[in-house]
Amino acid sequence: MDECKPLESGEMSVFDSELKKSSAPSVPRPAPTREPAVVKQAPKPRVYNAEQQARLAHNAAVAANKPTDELRRAMFLQKHLAALGPFITNSVLTSITAAAGSTAAAALPPVPPPVEDQPEGIGGTMREYQLLGVSWLVGRGLHSSTSAQPEPFLTQNTP
Repeated sequence: MDECKPLESGEMSVFDSELKKSSAPSVPRPAPTREPAVVKQAPKPRVYNAEQQARLAHNAAVAANKPTDELRRAMFLQKHLAALGPFITNSVLTSITAAAGSTAAAALPPVPPPVEDQPEGIGGTMREYQLLGVSWLVGRGLHSSTSAQPEPFLTQNTP
């Protein structure tokens, strides 16, 4: 530490003086001790309330209908290939055509015609957008057993 230059006043800086103090032989520190590893217990099985169970059942039904819904989607897209043509690649075109032309797609029930007349039993006169909504509901009910059912967590009143 002799090469340390004193300040203009001739004194050593506080930093340098502290370094000189610490240059004395240090006392060895004890090695850190490790605590024994904590063994994690398996999580307890989760208990679901009725609303959560209904949501899980709904999600399982939607997942079970996924292959059928994908076939319906391919059949819909195939009907509109003329409009989609400029926007899709040849590989997408091939996959749509293959899925829509498969034997599984041919086995699906036909899409019902749109509802153009007001169903019997409904009082009043329905507007055009209401008829479109009824047509959509009828179609969803035939395509998928879960899509027309309201989700339980959306039908409950919240404060």
